[in-house]
Amino acid sequence: MAGLLALRDKFDLAFANDPDYDRHGIVTPAGLMNPNHYLAVAINYLFRHRPQWGQDVAVGKTLVSSAMIDRVVNDLGRKLVEVPVGFKWFVDGLFDGSFGFGGEESGGRLVPAF
Repeated sequence: MAGLLALRDKFDLAFANDPDYDRHGIVTPAGLMNPNHYLAVAINYLFRHRPQWGQDVAVGKTLVSSAMIDRVVNDLGRKLVEVPVGFKWFVDGLFDGSFGFGGEESGGRLVPAF
């Protein structure tokens, strides 16, 4: 993330991903954005703008992710599924369509193509 932090004074917003694109960083002039903040905003946006996702589509998060996510999911009227740390715990729900989002505290997130 050192390279990303160097961009904070050059741009209003800068993004970077790890090599396999499952984790990210976001930097603004104020510094590195807290990944839990990004996840909460992403969940809110996606579930409000994906009408094709039925009401039964849930949000998955790791046990150590912020309770801020719990509040967003509750406000959306969605089911929250807490899993142990690791993307492997989201896979079944993403493949069978029961999860619309899987996110963890590192800023990693997975969203199905549907």
